[in-house]
Amino acid sequence: MPEVIGIDHVYVAVSDLAVSEAFYDRALMQALEFRKNTFTIDGDPHIQYFNRHFGYVLRPARVDSRHQPYAPGLHHFCLRVETRKDVEQAVERLRALDITASDAKVYPEYAPDYAATFFEDPDGIRLEVTNYRQERRDRHDHWTSPASNAVYIINNLVMRDRDEYRMYERAFLPTFLPYGGTVLAVQDDPQPREGSWPYSRTVLLRMPSEALTNAWRESAPYQAIVQHRFKGTDSNVVVLPAFRMPA
Repeated sequence: MPEVIGIDHVYVAVSDLAVSEAFYDRALMQALEFRKNTFTIDGDPHIQYFNRHFGYVLRPARVDSRHQPYAPGLHHFCLRVETRKDVEQAVERLRALDITASDAKVYPEYAPDYAATFFEDPDGIRLEVTNYRQERRDRHDHWTSPASNAVYIINNLVMRDRDEYRMYERAFLPTFLPYGGTVLAVQDDPQPREGSWPYSRTVLLRMPSEALTNAWRESAPYQAIVQHRFKGTDSNVVVLPAFRMPA
């Protein structure tokens, strides 16, 4: 199956090509060190800003209206730099070029290490610069595509302090979902069909791979909450590989 390996280019229709060119010359070329070329398609002039990774192309709009981020279509476009310091430097360079950019601050509601700045082009297209945060690095470094690499995590818990455990429970999903995890089943006081089942709760999770499981368990956000589970329960955890049917 073909794998998408990146974004090749993005086309943006602008109401005034000259005004937008002047803006993007500053925002992309001067502040962020893109390069530029021009070409014509069907008589319409196009301006492409590009770096090693992709192209951002301006073309004349055929409808006279300001961009609406909450109408169907593009909400915003996000550029990624390496570090939070790079985001801060981008803000300094944008502001020095008379572009109104928000402070480079951390947005913990998105991720613990998510730093970003926001600004708009002349048509109201919202642009963002963010850092290469740890979850994105882990996703890149530990990506596996075959379903046969999946693993299943079973946790049989004996509850000792429900309030302590609830602190873990409330904070769990934001640490787990970015690694491709799926919650398959959660059952309190499950009734056994055979034998005995001396557990207060059984949890069944799926992860794309053992490598991603380890990356999640070792991540700073998860380590910050797992002590609540340790204090609130006696946990019995196993990680099982997906079953492969014999040939």
